[in-house]
Amino acid sequence: MKEGNPRLEPVMRTRDIGPRVPIDGHPLNPVPDPRAEYYRCHGLLKMYCTDGVYRGSGTLIAAGDGVGILTCAHNLYDGTVAGPAERIEFFPARHEAEQPYGMITAESAMLRIAPGYLADPEPGNRHDYAVVRLHRDQIPEAIGRLVTMQWLAGELPATVQVTGYPDVSRVPMPDPVMYYSRGATLNDPTATGLLRYNASTRPGSSGSAVCRVHVGQGGTEVPDLAHVNAVHVDGNDVVDPDDRYNWGVYLTPEIIRWVTEQLTS
Repeated sequence: MKEGNPRLEPVMRTRDIGPRVPIDGHPLNPVPDPRAEYYRCHGLLKMYCTDGVYRGSGTLIAAGDGVGILTCAHNLYDGTVAGPAERIEFFPARHEAEQPYGMITAESAMLRIAPGYLADPEPGNRHDYAVVRLHRDQIPEAIGRLVTMQWLAGELPATVQVTGYPDVSRVPMPDPVMYYSRGATLNDPTATGLLRYNASTRPGSSGSAVCRVHVGQGGTEVPDLAHVNAVHVDGNDVVDPDDRYNWGVYLTPEIIRWVTEQLTS
């Protein structure tokens, strides 16, 4: 899918590696204020690859004394050519033409791909996670506190929220807009390492943060945006809408430790 907006030249495409699944009753909603606390850690990820320029989603995180952009491996690493993106650009809280926190850039040497994905670069598998290592001074002070990774042990089933930059229109794309969708978790991810949920996604959602949603006073749903519990990677787009679901890589203590090491060692 080519992007026709001259403000985002060269042309960008989403990585249509697998289906990203809209699910009835779980709409994709525009985030009212992308500059709100923690929402502003989510951003549009632009990847310059050997075969073109692509877009996806990512999240600014802090781990130990390090910082970076958490995303999926298939955004940063093309298994068909066995190589990483040449460079990336990240736009926190991007909204249409507005770039309230500017642009963060990183070269290929700063991309950290999960070892399991390098060995088996199959998009959507349990190793489909990656992080871009950044220096603290690359992140605008106005963003404030960053998201941290958290294991959901003992807290499932749960309602979750997926936050990122899906291509909702599927026509010549308008300027990027941050969306969220909520749904219930559908499985125990212990065996597979993949957390299923019936929140909706679209192409471009790859790399989006998945967080738990708490029920506040009066039954109000409050997403725990301060934490990320999974990274969205793929979906099951079948004919029967009752059997559709999406999934993300479940952040286990082992994955959290690996990501932290990449940002601090």
